[in-house]
Amino acid sequence: MINSERHLEKKIIRKFLINRRKQLSGDYEKKNMSHVHLRPLLNNINSDYVGSYVDYNFELSTNSLNKYLIEKNINICLPKINSQSKEINFFKFSTGTKLIKNKYNILEPEVTNEIIFPKLVLVPLLAFNESGFRLGYGGGFYDKFFSSQEEKDIIKVGLGFSFQKANQIPIESHDQKLDWILTESYLYKAI
Repeated sequence: MINSERHLEKKIIRKFLINRRKQLSGDYEKKNMSHVHLRPLLNNINSDYVGSYVDYNFELSTNSLNKYLIEKNINICLPKINSQSKEINFFKFSTGTKLIKNKYNILEPEVTNEIIFPKLVLVPLLAFNESGFRLGYGGGFYDKFFSSQEEKDIIKVGLGFSFQKANQIPIESHDQKLDWILTESYLYKAI
C-alpha cells in the first residue's frame, strides 16, 4: 500500500512539475549560461567522455552545452534507451551523428557501434533538492545505470532550471544521489 501511495504521489508531483516547467522555461532559458558554469567540472575530463543528452519537453536546453563541449574537443556521448530492459547505454556523439526519436519522442543516436562509459554524466530532472536527489520522469533509467556503474567514479550532474529546486522530494531506496547541480544560473556541489 505504501509503495502505491508513493507512486501516486510521484505521479501527481511529476504532472505539476512538467506543467510548471512548460510555463516558466522560456524566461529562464533566455538566461541559460549552463555551458559557462560547467567549465570547472571539465578540468579533469582529458580524453574521457561527457554523457549529455538532447533536451526534451521544455527541459533546460543542452544545445549550447553540447556545442561548447564539441568546440573544446571534449568527447560527448548520448544515451539510448532500451525500454524493455529499462537500461540506457551511451554512444558517441558528434555534429554528424544521426539522431532518431525513441518511443518517448526523445532524440537519441541511431548508430550504436560501441558502448561508451562516460566520466561525467549530465542528468535530466523534473526537480532536485540541495542534497542532490532528483525526481525524474519515473523510468528509473539513470538510477539503474548509476547503480550498475558504482565501481566507476562517475561524476553525476543534475541539469535543470533553478526554479526546479524543491525543499522535499519523495526519495526511495533505489534513487541515486547527484554530485552536482547545474542550472542556467549556477553550479553547486550537492550537500
